[in-house]
Amino acid sequence: MGYSLMSEIDFYEIVRVLNTDDSAALGVGNTHGVVVGISEEAGERKYAVLIGGTTYILGPSDLAQTGKKVDRETIYGGDIAHVLPERYSDDEP
Repeated sequence: MGYSLMSEIDFYEIVRVLNTDDSAALGVGNTHGVVVGISEEAGERKYAVLIGGTTYILGPSDLAQTGKKVDRETIYGGDIAHVLPERYSDDEP
C-alpha cells in the first residue's frame, strides 16, 4: 500500500511513521507522531518527530501525512520564556 504526500509536511502535523528500514531500526515503524522540528542539510529534509516522550529524526520517505495537526500548546504548553541578551567578556562592544 503506497502513501503519497499531500503537501510539504509542516510543524505540529500528526504523521504516520511508515515501517521502513530506518524507522524499524529506531523501533518506531507503524506508529504516529507529531512533527516538532524540520531541518534541511545538503538539500535533504529531515523531521524531528515526537513519538511518546521521545523525539526521533526521520526522513520524508519514512512519513505519511494524516491531514491532522495539533496546536503548539498541545506539545509545549502556553509558557513563554524571555531571554535577555548577555555580553561575554570576549565579545566586541
